[in-house]
Amino acid sequence: MERDDTACTLRRFLEDRFSLQFLSAPPPVGLKQTEDWINQIALAYGREKRAKRLISEISASYSRRLETLRPVLKGKRVLIFTYLQELDWLLETILDLGMNVEKLCLYNSCIKQAFSSRLSEIPAEINYSASRRDHDIEECRPDLVLSNYLPSRMIQGINYAVVPLCPRLGWSTGLDHAELWARNSLIPFVEGWRHDQKLFSTLS
Repeated sequence: MERDDTACTLRRFLEDRFSLQFLSAPPPVGLKQTEDWINQIALAYGREKRAKRLISEISASYSRRLETLRPVLKGKRVLIFTYLQELDWLLETILDLGMNVEKLCLYNSCIKQAFSSRLSEIPAEINYSASRRDHDIEECRPDLVLSNYLPSRMIQGINYAVVPLCPRLGWSTGLDHAELWARNSLIPFVEGWRHDQKLFSTLS
């Protein structure tokens, strides 16, 4: 919560006015944040054993879904363009699937945040200029481009998908997006019927 200006203002009001207590962790997005959030709740209420069982169940479900997606997505190269400053929910899923982040490109944002990640191996460029995007995609030719909105010009042979500015809460958020990437990657870029155009070409 402390990373969101609006939520932080509301928190201070409720603390001062009603002496309410808050968790230090914000509502969780992704597996690791969910585990941390559950542990904090469990510690506050003395339910550590229950939390351990719950986290084990969630981790098992996460692993099962990874196994179904990995054969399709493993080794795929990804370029990410986003205004978001906290993306570990997405990056942890990408790495767990065996995908490769070519570069994380972070646009300037009016949101008062600074980029932070526990995944130090991810190559990130801060204050990225959107004017370079098409050139960098052409040069890199990744398998997948992730961005906060779909560009008006998309390069044939590359899959595009949206990263939401307000991701849904929960441990499975990254996997839910990955399932969409997997489905899209199996769709041919050129529909089969278009190959029939040669049957109707003017005979020479």
